[in-house]
Amino acid sequence: VLAIDDDPGVLAVLAGQLAADFEVQTATHAAQAHDILAVRSVDIVLCDLQLPDGSGLDLLDWLRRTAPRTARVLITGAARMEDAVDAINHSQVHRLVLKPWRSEDLLQTLRAAARTLLLERSHEQLLEDLRKLNMDLERRVADRTRVLEAALAQLPQQNRLLEELALTAQLLLA
Repeated sequence: VLAIDDDPGVLAVLAGQLAADFEVQTATHAAQAHDILAVRSVDIVLCDLQLPDGSGLDLLDWLRRTAPRTARVLITGAARMEDAVDAINHSQVHRLVLKPWRSEDLLQTLRAAARTLLLERSHEQLLEDLRKLNMDLERRVADRTRVLEAALAQLPQQNRLLEELALTAQLLLA
């Protein structure tokens, strides 16, 4: 989890509450979050709405475009309806959490996001496995089709031989 909030006290509380379930990194502004995300992938981003160097929504929207498989959660103490609409429609956040939050509610939200990510990855792996199996099956069918076509190409020649043998046998019997 990458927690981003302009208040170091809030970050300390978040890190403490989440540490038992998640590996937590923190950032106090969007530029610092960009630096972290440039060198390491993160499964879940928990971002404050208001950051000293920009909007949390702008950061989450950028994240949606650059790392769409990262779960995005917006946390704020000053949410307006249009912020919530933007968070859902543009940044496609997993959830909006209001400050002050209940620790167990936040943990449940992040656990649900983590479960969703695991299910998506499992689904993608199953699809990849199925794709590989289909490719292998198509290769086998193509190989067997070539063998059958070669055998069919030999049939006219074998039929002529059989006809000649039948004629020869008739002549010998006559």
